[in-house]
Parts: sequence; C-alpha cells; structure tokens
Amino acid sequence: MQFIVAKSLLPLLGGTPAVWNVCQAFFQMMLLAGYGYAAWLSDRPSLRSQFWIHGAVAIGGGLALWSQFNQVLSQSTITVDRPLITLLQILFLGVALPFFALSATAPLLQRWVSQTRLDLGKDPYVLYAASNAGSLLGVLGYPGAIEPLFSLLEQRQFWQLGYGIELLLIGACVLITWRDRNWNSAGDSNNLEQFLQSKQQPGLENFESLGDFKKLENLENLEELTTLPEQLTTLGNTPASSKNGAVVNRLTFASEPESSPNKPLQPTWRDRLQWALFAFLPASLSLGVTTYVTTDLAAIPLFWAIPLSLYLLTYIVAFSNWRWSAIAYPLSIASLPLLVTPLVFWSRLDGAQNLWVMLPFHWLGFAIAAFVCHQTLALIKPSVTYLTQFYFWIALGGALGGSFNAIAAPSLFSTTQEYPLILILTLLSVINSHRLPKWSWIAIGLGLGALLAGINFNHLADYWAAYCVAFGLLASIGWALQLRKTKIISAGLAIILMMQFSVGLRGEVLLIDRSFFGVNRVVRDRSRQVMSLLHGSTLHGQQSLLPQRRDRPLTYFTETGPIGEFFAGFNQSRRDRVAVLGLGIGTLASYAQPDQQWTFYEIDPTVKSIAQNPAYFSFLELSKGKVTVEIGDGRLKMQTVGDRSLDLVIMDAFSSDSIPVHLITREAIASYLNKLTDRGLILVNITNRYLDLLPVLGAISQDLRLTAIHRWDLRVLEAEKAIGKTPSHWVAIARSPQDLNWLIDRPQTQWQPVPPQPPSQLWTDDRSSLLSVIRSR
Repeated sequence: MQFIVAKSLLPLLGGTPAVWNVCQAFFQMMLLAGYGYAAWLSDRPSLRSQFWIHGAVAIGGGLALWSQFNQVLSQSTITVDRPLITLLQILFLGVALPFFALSATAPLLQRWVSQTRLDLGKDPYVLYAASNAGSLLGVLGYPGAIEPLFSLLEQRQFWQLGYGIELLLIGACVLITWRDRNWNSAGDSNNLEQFLQSKQQPGLENFESLGDFKKLENLENLEELTTLPEQLTTLGNTPASSKNGAVVNRLTFASEPESSPNKPLQPTWRDRLQWALFAFLPASLSLGVTTYVTTDLAAIPLFWAIPLSLYLLTYIVAFSNWRWSAIAYPLSIASLPLLVTPLVFWSRLDGAQNLWVMLPFHWLGFAIAAFVCHQTLALIKPSVTYLTQFYFWIALGGALGGSFNAIAAPSLFSTTQEYPLILILTLLSVINSHRLPKWSWIAIGLGLGALLAGINFNHLADYWAAYCVAFGLLASIGWALQLRKTKIISAGLAIILMMQFSVGLRGEVLLIDRSFFGVNRVVRDRSRQVMSLLHGSTLHGQQSLLPQRRDRPLTYFTETGPIGEFFAGFNQSRRDRVAVLGLGIGTLASYAQPDQQWTFYEIDPTVKSIAQNPAYFSFLELSKGKVTVEIGDGRLKMQTVGDRSLDLVIMDAFSSDSIPVHLITREAIASYLNKLTDRGLILVNITNRYLDLLPVLGAISQDLRLTAIHRWDLRVLEAEKAIGKTPSHWVAIARSPQDLNWLIDRPQTQWQPVPPQPPSQLWTDDRSSLLSVIRSR
C-alpha cells in the first residue's frame, strides 16, 4: 500500500524524493496510532468486546478504502508553497483509516493467540518475525512483479480486494480464539514436562538459581505457569553481560524488587525509552539512506524497496530466535565502527562521488546498524503480558524516526546532516553493549581526525536549533543507557565536528538553502572565475564571473555543444513561443531572441529566487527575449497552455541527478506534442551519470510514430573544460523527419537517429522500470 500511494503522489510534486520520506513518516505515525489502539483494546477484560470493537474498526476501514481511496489519489492537487501540509492532508483523507485498522490487526492477533491453547500462544513473538516476513515479501514483490505487471489503477483495485480477504481472515481468527480462549486444566500435570521442553529458551538455566522450581508443585494449572518461564526467559535474554566481561548499563528489563516471581515484571520508563530508542535509530537511518540514493538516481519503488527490505530483514532475523544471530550480534557491533566512521565522513564531503562505489557501503552499514538495534530490541523484549505495550513503544520510536527525517530535518539542518548525526548516535548506543577490539577504536579515532581536518567554526552559531535537537537526542540516549560521561562527551565532540565540517571541493559556499525539494548551494570558485549552483551533488548551472563572459552559456548548454548547434539552426526561422521544464540558473535564456516569449516552469521556489538574484546569477536579467518563470510542476502547469501554441518544449528538469520519471513517459511526451504547432519540436536533456534514458525516448518515439535524433557530446577538450564546458546528451523529437533535416544535414553533423528500441523500454504513467537503463559504469 505504501508503494502504491507514494508512486501515485510522486507526479504532484515533481518526482522529488521527499514524497517517499513523507509517506513513510505518515505510515509510521499511523502504525503508532494502530499499536496504541491495540494496546488499549487488549487491556479490555472482555474478549467479546475486543472482537466487536475491532470488527467495527476494520469494517470502517474497508468502507473508507472502497469509497475514497481511488478518488483521493487520482484527483489530488498540491500547492507547492505548502507541499508538506497538502501531502499529509491527502494521505489522511485517502488512506489513514484503512491503514490504521490494518496496523492494529497484527498485535491484536498475537495477543489473542497468546490466550489460546495453540502452540503459537506460548511464544507469540515469533509471529512478529512472520509479520515482518510478510512485509518483506510485499516490499520485494512490488518492484519485482507488481509494478511491471499492473497499472496503478489495477494495483489499487487489487489492494482493495486484498483488504476484503483480510476481513474474512480476521473473522476466522476471532472464531478460533473464542473456541480455544481458555486453557483446559485437566491433565495439565501430565503435560508439565512437555510444556517445559517447549519453553526451552536461553535463560531457563537461571530457573533453579532463583529458587522457583519448588513453586511448581503448588501451581494449579498451566495458565498460572506461563508467566514464570516468560519472566526468566526475558531475564536470560538480556545482554547484561558477555563473555569478555563487558556490562551493559540498564539494557536489562523490569527489575522492580517488589515483583512476585509468579508475576510478569512491570516495565520501567527507562525500559520503555530503550524500546523507543532502538526503534528510532534504524527507522531514521532507513530514510537517510533512501534519500541519499534517490537524490542521485530516481525516486522509484526499487530504490525505496532495498533499504526497507534490509530494515525488515534485520527485524525478521532478530525476532526469529535464530541461533546464529547470537554469534552475529557481537561481531556486528565490533565491525560497525569500520563502516560508520567513513560513512559519516563521506556523507559530509562537498562534491560528486561515485555512487556505485559508495552505495554498497551505505547499504551494508545501514544493514549492520539496523540488525544490531533490532537484535537489542529482541533481547530486551518483555513478557507476553506486555506484548502490545512493547509494540506501541517501538512503533513510537519508528514514527519519531520517520518524522525526524521527513518533517523536522528539512527545517533544522541546512544540508542532509541528519543522516551522519544518526549514524554517530547509533554507534554510541550499540558500542555500550560489548567491549570493542582495539581496531574498532582506531577506526573511530581516525574518523574523528578526518572530521577535525575539515572543521570550520564560521557558522557555529547559525544552527542553534539543530544543535539543541542533536544534543537533546544525545542526552536521552545517555539517560536511557546510563552511559559514562566520557562516552557522552566524545559523542558530543563528534557531533560538533560533523556539523561544522566543511571541505569546499568546488569553491567558496555563498549560500545553502534547503527546502522540501532538496538542498541548493551557490558556490563561487575564484580560481576558475565561475559561480555555480549545485542541487544535492549535481551541478545545475554555472556562470562566468568575468564581465565579458557573463552572457555566455556554460556546462551542458555551451554554444559548441548539442544545444548550441540546435539553436544555431532553430533561431534561423521565426519561432515565437518556447516552454522550458526546469529552471536551474536560467542558462537557456541566453538563447532567447528579442521577438520570442520564453516560459520557465520550476517546482522549487528556492531555485527561482536564486536564479533571479543578480548577486548570484544574471542569465534571466541579461536575456534578449521576454522571459517569465512560473512555479509548479512543468507537466501539470502546461495543461493550462493552449493547444498548438508552442514552437518548442525543452525538458531540462532534474532533482540533483535524479530524473522525474513522470516527465518523460509516453503520456507526458504526448501532452507536450499537443501543445506544439505542426512543426514544433521537443528537446530533452538526458545527461545523467547513472541512467541511460535514450532507449526510453526511442521507444516512446516509435510508439507515437515520431522522429527522434540525438547527440552525445562525450569528449570535451581540456581547453573547453577550462572555459566551463561539460559533457552532455540531448534528444530532439519531431512529428516528421523533414522538421529535423536542418539539424541532420549540417556539415560534419554529429546528430544521429535514435536506434530502434524494443517495446519493453516504453515508459508510461502506470509502468516504468529503471533496471534496464541503469549504467553499469
């Protein structure tokens, strides 16, 4: 459901990766609400009332799903000046109630089965692993099977059908629970040995030492017996000590001395905070890794699914009582510093990095960190009596982690500093569990030294709110885990160094502005005499600081490149109206002629203010033509343009290096075509470090019976690089070959026809797959 909803809403906000973050935060908040409701309902003394109340909630969710799910998602619009609020409103209207009912079902069913004579009732925590295994199948199955095979409308319809089947299954579980709701005390003494064997888990070796075997003779039935082994299992599973003698401070559960040995121990507030903490950290890291990947590739379900799959897989391993997890736990803690310390450093570097080299390290570091946190949760889980309460607190941690990244972080941090911050706090939380080998401490020391080398205290007081939040999190972790002062001080120092780390690989940073749509930086390079705009790690435009070259287009738009050749011929005949999807710094406006009207469509208001600020860039100001800038998604805004009124549509919209998929689908190209005159043209910038989009445009052109040519200007001479030229790849599309003859017939032309493509490369609004267009280098 989460994938279906997020993909449906992506086009409303220009395909920005923040859509997924907000969706995940919303679903985590609704999960928290569902778990809170489940905890409240499971405390009702009457099973009959639990069945009726939850039945009404589940049916109400189904009615809401069938009445407004499709309508809300298919007819929604978003105001770009309030994207977060509008997006949350759509989510609440469209999917809140059905997902609330669904999220509450899992913990309630586990609580109900614990009250039956079924074998699963003896340890329903195993069902938590099963529940996450089902989620993992959904996560992997969506990009692998559901997305390629079914349209979005079909996906929503099948999900509605699935919800109806789920209602029937809940009804079956209610009947089973009601039938087997009490233990049969007859003959329990004969089954005592079999029952104890079924409860063989780590921790029963402590049974005799607590003097509780003598109490077994006085127990009246097995229902009274269940609490004692669960209590001892919990105590035995806590990582209070390890073979090397290291002691975990307060990573033990429920130690109130007044509790009876036959009564489950009451959790303390410190215990609850620990549950929330070890759920908060991996939830935040999951979104941090996802943002890192989708910013430079594309906001698509495939790259949402991988971190989420790792997140769920570590939950499954941790709660499945797998014996190898006990061996992997201390090894993972010892290896975590080797991954976290370089990841913190790399994530703070100012400049483009090789994503294919870095990506495995980020995913591996996240997987190990998530496993350690989730394994710790499994070790400190309470008895079954407090099962729903335990789920509520880990849901609270997950909701806070998602909200921190999706909602709070863009306002608190100037860049994506929340990702390395949580890496530091995760490392601090888990190294308290075991004594680290020397090489782990060496890695931490080298990481601190690397951050110290790039320290810059010029902006120490600029982000006081971010520091308050960071040190508030640090204090909470210190209190929950009773950390030593030396560790807290060391972590505080690492946070300061990380947040003040600044290595200007591209020059002097004049402006950093973060919005819902990403991080924009204006950088001045005095050695090369250029001013640059970077979105994420990608260059989005550059202008010379030399007065005599201020009006000369640079980077992907140079006069000696494909775009320069195109306009050299395009402007020879009368062409009045041009629409450009994506603004950047407005470099393309340098090609506008006095009699032309150009309209730029830009979804990020921050980019517009930067491009129109003469202190940074002046292409819009120096343009010879009449230039206007409209805020909004280019495809949606162009629906208001009259048909057959444009001479040229240029698609040059990027989020960092990520392509907004909905701007280059078959339906998108067809909509642009409707706005063009009979001889109008479409020009698409497909320059990308990681994706080869030529097959997609070739397949679309074939399907629409259009003519498409391209030029890949890959080899750039050193002299050209010195004056600001970069490699670029452009595709020109027309209704007939005659409309492009002036470009193909040029002497020594490098424009070539787009090769024929198989139908599988065709992208539509309902179907698109990036697997086939990812570059291998």
